[in-house]
Amino acid sequence: MNICKSELKLIIFFIFIFALNSISAQEYPKDYFRSPVKIPIYLSGSFSELRTNHFHSGIDIKTNGQQGLKIVAVADGYVSRIRVSPYGFGNALYINHPNGFTSVYAHLSKFSDDIESFVKKNQYHKKKYAIQLYPSKNKFVFKKGELIGLSGNSGSSRGPHLHFEIRDTKSEWPINPLYFGLKITDEIKPEIRRIKLYPVNESFVVKVTYYGKNSTYSKFYHDEFVLRLSKSNGNYILRGVKNISVNGAFKLGIETYDKMNNSYSTLGVYNILLKVNDENIFEEKFNTFSFANSRYINAHIDYAEKVHKKKKIQRLFLLPNNKLPFYETINNNGEIITEFGKENQINIFVKDFSGNMSVLKFKISGEELKSNTKNLNDESYRKIFSVKEANYFYDDEINLFAFPNTFYDDLKFKYRPKEGNSNTYSKLHIIHKNDVPVHKRYILKIKTQNLPEKYKDKAYIAVKYGKNSFSYLGGKLENGWIETKVREFGTFCVVVDSVDAVIKALNFKNGSYVSSKKELKLKIYDKQSGISSYNGYIDGKWVLMEYDAKYNLLKHKFDSRTSSGKHSLKVVVKDNCGNKKVAEFEFVR
Repeated sequence: MNICKSELKLIIFFIFIFALNSISAQEYPKDYFRSPVKIPIYLSGSFSELRTNHFHSGIDIKTNGQQGLKIVAVADGYVSRIRVSPYGFGNALYINHPNGFTSVYAHLSKFSDDIESFVKKNQYHKKKYAIQLYPSKNKFVFKKGELIGLSGNSGSSRGPHLHFEIRDTKSEWPINPLYFGLKITDEIKPEIRRIKLYPVNESFVVKVTYYGKNSTYSKFYHDEFVLRLSKSNGNYILRGVKNISVNGAFKLGIETYDKMNNSYSTLGVYNILLKVNDENIFEEKFNTFSFANSRYINAHIDYAEKVHKKKKIQRLFLLPNNKLPFYETINNNGEIITEFGKENQINIFVKDFSGNMSVLKFKISGEELKSNTKNLNDESYRKIFSVKEANYFYDDEINLFAFPNTFYDDLKFKYRPKEGNSNTYSKLHIIHKNDVPVHKRYILKIKTQNLPEKYKDKAYIAVKYGKNSFSYLGGKLENGWIETKVREFGTFCVVVDSVDAVIKALNFKNGSYVSSKKELKLKIYDKQSGISSYNGYIDGKWVLMEYDAKYNLLKHKFDSRTSSGKHSLKVVVKDNCGNKKVAEFEFVR
């Protein structure tokens, strides 16, 4: 039987939807897993909370603001993965359980003694601090409640806590851990802060009549705009608004957060439902997702609001390239159509996982309003970039190529060159707008200008922030052009890093006695291209140096490998442009 491409795509789509529904509809065991901590659970982060470029994949459990809290296995199982990194999860353990789930424990300060010894042995064997290990099933087996490590602040953690996840072992999709019966105390309703109206077409006009001090007054809006909210009788209403009239169709976005008992943290909500005249128009439920799709958060939220106003407004409609699985109801893609002389009742219900609910209620009537005579022929753009197709832009000093589905929506691509300055070796290339998100990396080539021969292996493409601040993006020089892959819009140029990294001793001096110290601490940093590698040697032999990137901290913990007496320490740090800094010390132990 021959199947055409369109039929094959349809079959694959339905298989995906079936698998997704199977995951989301599954009944999860409520008594199988215990808490990973021996204290009451208070959250500083919730599942699917909106983070920078990703959704939070677990829950963050408070550890009383301290490190060293005992962390235990939530059920019988074996360690399937061990990860050590100066970034992300830091020190993390993954335990597979017989019931088909995997528990994850991140930002640990220490593993259990047997795992700690195993990790250290492998780090010395590979001469690397950052490491991933996949032990055999019988290597580290734990019973429910047994100690697996101590809580900490490793990796990209911003304060002591335990990041905890439960994943489907086969798919590796994280699932909201609260489905599994973990006990939390939450009697606080979510907070709704503002809504945003988005036009569907050029005929969109909104008349908002506000209450003034002595009388009402009206404002007209011809483009997207935000309305603030107030509480009234336990629910939310539009702040200071008497009525709203709309000409044309529109869509909505909402800014909302959750709180819980005994926690000052701002958390994410669990469920949002938009109803118009008692009809479900749009609903999302944060239950599970794929790591491969987490970056679609930039389509889920209003990215421009985040960039310009630090607000996280969630769209109650989908952009064309949004493949997230959270959406349970999508009626006409969230579009609300008004009819002249008719009134629409808008209700938005927001729930947390404990069932606490807040409701926003308001009415919008259809009215024939004259649209603004806007200049719809924007001639400042260079070409149309399509979501579904490959896109390119070639100029004398810049080349850009993007694969299909690089962007979330079609866009009118803009580009403007500008002369560089004494710190750049190319023009400044202003590529589109930095408030438009990019999903996949696109290929960017920039032609160099006046690049000295001695700097040819030190040049790279950077994105420019502020007056004279650059962030490394990398690149390879060939025939006067540098090429790299980029995942953002902004101002790009070629700069050079010929300066070594900095190494400073913190808790010891050259030639000092350190017999009372358990470790040597150093500060390392590179202000330009960033650090690519770090190594330490005592008496000429490689030793383990633990790197905490957020604090620029490098440390060596003494063990039996370093005996009493006089020793030499050499620390070698390289940056991403190949500059090498060597610092040498002597100490007595």
